[in-house]
Amino acid sequence: MKPTIKKALKIGSVLTIDLSELVRNRHIHFGEWYNTNIELVSDKLKYTLNIICDFTTSKPFINLQIIEASSSCVSTIYRIEVSINESNLRRGNIIYFVCPITGTNCRKLYKPCESLGWGCRTAFEKRLYYDVQICPKIDRYRVSYYKIMGQLRQIGETREKYKGRITKRHCRKQFLERKKMIQSVFMHSPYAFPKALRKLLPKELEAQVEDFLNNLG
Repeated sequence: MKPTIKKALKIGSVLTIDLSELVRNRHIHFGEWYNTNIELVSDKLKYTLNIICDFTTSKPFINLQIIEASSSCVSTIYRIEVSINESNLRRGNIIYFVCPITGTNCRKLYKPCESLGWGCRTAFEKRLYYDVQICPKIDRYRVSYYKIMGQLRQIGETREKYKGRITKRHCRKQFLERKKMIQSVFMHSPYAFPKALRKLLPKELEAQVEDFLNNLG
């Protein structure tokens, strides 16, 4: 029997900073000092996070400071070290946060309000869970479906080809469209129900779903 998770902290309810977004929004400049503010949302509350990136030294680092915080989050400057590793294909470098708690490389840092600092997902005493990990089984496919819908909205319209080649953005959109269709099928299938209820449903329903997925490839 699966244990009940009491007072679980969800990823969406804590402050999160994604290194991929910082790179995508050009907040990271190699060999330069850069200062900017970004907006973060935690439990529907908005925070302003001041980010200072210093890549002018041999040991680059990023300073994080919450400017507008609630009474449960103290506005403190947090120094985060950065690790720059060469990619496996030797095509540029890959940047990682160095988790201040575990010392491991990570791409995302989280800060629960009761925590005194930032850390990776597994660094805290209270484990951080994704929504799909703690939601009831009957809602699992629905949560995944609407998460994919949000990702598709962020991508928006895409150009199919550029200079005769299919763009990565278009491939990503096609991949998400396929995942959305599969989650939609599971959402309305017997697999979304607990086993006790599935036993009461005709076996033909599960066979139809399996046939559809096999034809989908």
